[in-house]
Amino acid sequence: MTSNYCDYVRYVRTPEVAAWIAFSEEDQRWHVEVFARTARGIEYLETEYHGEQPPLKQLQRDAYHYGFFSARPCRLEHRFDPSMTHGVLAMLRHWCQMRSVDFEALLRKAYADEPHRLDEDLDAIVTQAEWEGIEYPAANDRYQTRRLLLALRDVGYDKIAAAFVPLAREHG
Repeated sequence: MTSNYCDYVRYVRTPEVAAWIAFSEEDQRWHVEVFARTARGIEYLETEYHGEQPPLKQLQRDAYHYGFFSARPCRLEHRFDPSMTHGVLAMLRHWCQMRSVDFEALLRKAYADEPHRLDEDLDAIVTQAEWEGIEYPAANDRYQTRRLLLALRDVGYDKIAAAFVPLAREHG
């Protein structure tokens, strides 16, 4: 979601669409992030609206028309794009659970100077990733660990990737 200070935030998920809708007093705009399902993936759109809060059907239509397609399920063997942040975090959490690594400690290390980043609801992130479509890796080998590190970087989680490198070497 956008990093603007928002006075109103709403999250909606139906079988067809998931959206974050936030109103910012600062710029008097609705900031939205929309995931609309298709047969082979999702259409992803991050944008802003003026005026009244946009209805869910409009967000869905706009995602189909202006969004970009991202194949699902999200899996380590495929290319990652910025819409896959939920899937990558879910895979990282899964990796940590399989190796008895403290996932939240990893996030605290990555964002030591940004405590607000730790307020995210990790269960909600996994639920969103599963709604979008995710395939957890079956093999827990070095190749999968390397792919996970690259995925973290692909979606812009460079700080998490840097904190993950020593764990990957130790548990990979």
